[in-house]
Amino acid sequence: MSDECGAYYTERNFSVLYEEDLSSSLQSFYEHTAQELDDKIYKLTDKEKSYYKKLLSKISHESNAYLKLGADRYIGFKMLILKKTPTVISKESSTEKSVEL
Repeated sequence: MSDECGAYYTERNFSVLYEEDLSSSLQSFYEHTAQELDDKIYKLTDKEKSYYKKLLSKISHESNAYLKLGADRYIGFKMLILKKTPTVISKESSTEKSVEL
């Protein structure tokens, strides 16, 4: 899967300047998110809880899925630095061609 991200953008006329897998940072992110949710949910009024019900449920579900249900096998986090490859329209034909400068 790691090569799929770069290939996806390469097919869409980007050049990959830098690529890094940051999946290891997700554990601490979801731990922090779950802790913050537990700390803050008790400070919300009933009206606020009702208003944010879907969002709070989604945050709770994502955190629990990652931390307790093994979603780390399916979720990853990548950073890509990309550069758009210029596209030039040829005078001979109306099809676009990618040209690296």
